[in-house]
Amino acid sequence: MAGGDSDTITYYGIENFPFSNANKALVWVGRVSGLFSVIGSSFIIYDVVTKSRKPTYNRRGQKVKTPMSNYILFLMSIADILASTSLFILGPVMVPQGQAYQAVGNTATCTAQGFVNWAAICCGILYNTVMAMYYLLFLKFQWKEETFHTMGGKFFFLDRKSTRLNSSHTV
Repeated sequence: MAGGDSDTITYYGIENFPFSNANKALVWVGRVSGLFSVIGSSFIIYDVVTKSRKPTYNRRGQKVKTPMSNYILFLMSIADILASTSLFILGPVMVPQGQAYQAVGNTATCTAQGFVNWAAICCGILYNTVMAMYYLLFLKFQWKEETFHTMGGKFFFLDRKSTRLNSSHTV
């Protein structure tokens, strides 16, 4: 607190930080970058869904299943859209009114936004780890795609029954 005034908030030397120009700029930079993140993730989802609907064939003319990396990218993109929307685009809007720039929410909306943000970030971290494990098993240990579909997919909700991306051309 600065100078005994109980209504003034000082943060790193900036008085009344929640309503300062520096914080307003940070809010808008976050919203713009969050919007770009949502657009990029939407393109990834569109690409994965359109590729999974078109059957692919190997050299012998047999249908090939969609690579597991497409499922992982699909789920990572959904988690990113939720996290970017919750954290950056909505930003401080859900915070209780009067506590931040453009805040119009209450304690319940702030709690709900925090839960969605936490869950989406945890899912993003989980599927990022799954992608790393996929490439480790696929490239280093020479797992076949079918092995990962049967063994690895069931542990991370990546089988075809749960995502329904590959239902149009199952082998």
